[in-house]
Parts: sequence; C-alpha cells; structure tokens
Amino acid sequence: MTLKEFKFKFTEVLNPLYPKTEIDSFFFLLIDEYLKLERIDFSLNPNKEIDKENLKKLDDALVRLEKEEPLQYIVGKTEFFGLPFIVNKTTLIPRPETEELVEWIISEIENNKELCNKNLSVLDIGTGSGCIIISLAKSLKNNNYSAIDISSETLEIAKKNASYNNVKIDFLESDILKTNKLAKTYD
Repeated sequence: MTLKEFKFKFTEVLNPLYPKTEIDSFFFLLIDEYLKLERIDFSLNPNKEIDKENLKKLDDALVRLEKEEPLQYIVGKTEFFGLPFIVNKTTLIPRPETEELVEWIISEIENNKELCNKNLSVLDIGTGSGCIIISLAKSLKNNNYSAIDISSETLEIAKKNASYNNVKIDFLESDILKTNKLAKTYD
C-alpha cells in the first residue's frame, strides 16, 4: 500500500469521528513516528510503498484511533513544557492548562527574592507522568523535588521521564489520603 492509499483509507475510517484537520494531524504525526517521514516527504513522494511491518503499526494505530484512544497513548509519548514525556494508560495526558500552572509557579518563585534564594523542598502529589515536578526541576535548579503516587506502575513511568529529562526527583509510592505523616516537610 502506498502512503497516498493509506491516507485515503485513514481519512475514510476516521471521517465520522474527527474533523479533517485533526485527521490530517494524526496521519502526519503517525508517519513521522513510524516511518520517519515529514509532510514534505509525503507531498514529494505520495506513491512511496509502506513496508508490511510499518503498515501493521499504522493499521493498529488506526484501529485504536477509531476506538477514540488518544494519540499520545498510541505513540506512547507527548510533549509538555517543551520536554518529552512517556505516557500510557496509567498516566494522564498532560493538559495545556497544567503548563500554565507550571509557568505560574516558576514566575512566582523567580519574582520572589525570598523564595528565589531559598533551597525549596517541593512535593508533587499524584504525580502521574511526573510532568509538573520534572518541568519545575528542569526550570528551577538547586531545589529538592519529591513526587508521590499511589501506583507503582505510574511511578515507573515518572522515573523514566525524570531520567530521560535528566533531573533528580525523590519518588515515593504512597496513598496520600491514607498517609498520616510524611518523612519530611515541604515548602
């Protein structure tokens, strides 16, 4: 099957579920992810044959999109605050509003001399992918960062994300609603 043929099939299957612009976005993100091709490559060579292995990946992704599974879960990653993050069904997909929260926290700390000169101890409760605490650690150096989540599977993803983004976070597995006391205090 050629790229052009697959795009036609892809659009036909998803047309009842998504707007055309979103379908196009999905298509180009997937061919970039699986085939390492950009939009221009598609435009220059729409009759390029897709090998069997990659066609299977694309078909599998199409089935998952047809079931309205988020693209981020299909490719297993997303971007947050300009940083790459692994995501899966055990983590939430970071939202743009959460990026605004991170920007606000950074701004508040940087614009407050007392906080800016202090070695802060920061805790993220229900860390999920770790996007908030990792983004803070990347932006605000020389602080101590900890993150809690109830799920060991989720914490494994957060740990991978911390390593991938080269930050040090102390991860704790705990149900915060059943935790009477934490080992240390936080700012």
